[in-house]
Amino acid sequence: MSLETAEEWRSHSSWYRRVLTAERVGEIFAADPRSLALMPGFLTAHPPSRVEPTPWSLADIYDYLFTHTHRQTTMIPRLYPLPDHPTGPARMLFTKPVEIGPGGQEFVVHAWDPPDGRGHIAIGYPVRDCPDASTPDAARRLRAQLSWASAVIIPANESTRLGHRRWQPTVWVADGRGAGIWVGVEGVAGVERGVWADAANLLRTTLPWWPRGLRERDAMLMWRPGDDPLAITPGTADRDPAALLDVLTTDSSAGLRHTIAAMVRDIEYELCGDFHAGRDRYSPFSGLTHAAFPSLDPQPPRPRTAGEAALFLHQEVANPLIAARAAAVAGGHPIAHSAYVINHDNRHHNLIKEWIERLRPATRRDEIGFQLALSMLPAELRPGDHLAPTGYHVHPDWPDCWVVSAGETVIVTCGTSVPARGVLRQAYLSDGAAFFRDSNGATWPLPYPQATNTDETMAQTLSRLLLDAGADVDDPHSAVPTNPWVLHQIQALPLPMVINADEVNAPR
Repeated sequence: MSLETAEEWRSHSSWYRRVLTAERVGEIFAADPRSLALMPGFLTAHPPSRVEPTPWSLADIYDYLFTHTHRQTTMIPRLYPLPDHPTGPARMLFTKPVEIGPGGQEFVVHAWDPPDGRGHIAIGYPVRDCPDASTPDAARRLRAQLSWASAVIIPANESTRLGHRRWQPTVWVADGRGAGIWVGVEGVAGVERGVWADAANLLRTTLPWWPRGLRERDAMLMWRPGDDPLAITPGTADRDPAALLDVLTTDSSAGLRHTIAAMVRDIEYELCGDFHAGRDRYSPFSGLTHAAFPSLDPQPPRPRTAGEAALFLHQEVANPLIAARAAAVAGGHPIAHSAYVINHDNRHHNLIKEWIERLRPATRRDEIGFQLALSMLPAELRPGDHLAPTGYHVHPDWPDCWVVSAGETVIVTCGTSVPARGVLRQAYLSDGAAFFRDSNGATWPLPYPQATNTDETMAQTLSRLLLDAGADVDDPHSAVPTNPWVLHQIQALPLPMVINADEVNAPR
């Protein structure tokens, strides 16, 4: 049983913050015709203050409505504790997995029974952070599956800081008190934004919190009040490091096993490596306890090398689903982390035409790298749709490049360096593709760093290649002064544009 006082529960909740303006108070009363008539009486009982510009809280309004409507609670959010709220904690009833709709989002639902007699509360945790499972619509659809729940709460993948208090999770609340009573959020009727402490303030018990990346299905199903936190290997539906292990076979080499083990550690740290003392940004408080912490190697991993990425992407995997999953999880940094789209808008430029003419049909089509390229095709051109078949291509002088085509569209993977020689002589920049010619007359896709795509980043990339066409443009140790003329051209001219080294070096 919880020993916290009512004031301690309230201290983290949004209901009691005095932040409502007169306009917001009017909107809340106007949301229900039954309450609008009570607004003059509320303002008489709670007159505006000359000292405080926002003297009202939601608690003021809901307590007033409860008292002056003969306890008609349909005008009051389900998560708000009524003035006569019992002091005891809620009881956990059960946990269960629930899938919603055609999207296949899966939740583990914890059912709680607060002692106020207004119905059960469901808290749904998205399994492995499955896509589109932390939205207002997901909360609405989940509640439609749970007829026994008076309200459903799911994480919103946002954070809220109340005043100077600590950060806490934002949640979506699908309230079952009646459709059409209030507008809701983001166009979804019946769903409101709240904070974690709003639920804890009603249930008056410490609730388990699973951080992003640690929402493992069975761990959430077996949790019961009082359980110790579990060590969980990080992973999400989109980035589950275990998918890389499926690439291995009994014949896999020691080098490949080492590479995949290093990549698994790298991805685990990308997901949860910034946790402090095993916790995400949320410090425990009355109502929130971490139910899991990441099981991580205490030694942070070093960045993957180009050789490791190449070995992985060149692996032949007969099952395209396994290959596609591994490609999606690992990506291709630093040799194939991005892609250029060649289409009818840009394929006629000389640099691109020359490069395409050198491509040859691939003899090994089941490399993971081709699945990475396929994932970068526009959705309407991916295999299985009713359009042109996909082709697989390789470049004779660049084995670490994977090229696929569908109709006139060509997808070219590119990393942070290319096997160019000398210096950049000419570059062509268009919407979706960028190529350049080196001192040897060969044409190449323009390498690009993982940094944010900005004019300054592009100007720095070109400045490096003007000095060394084979430079790793993501290497912080090889940065050069950004050429001001190049930056000016990029900022001043629309795409497509051509940058000539002779013009860069011309006296001004």
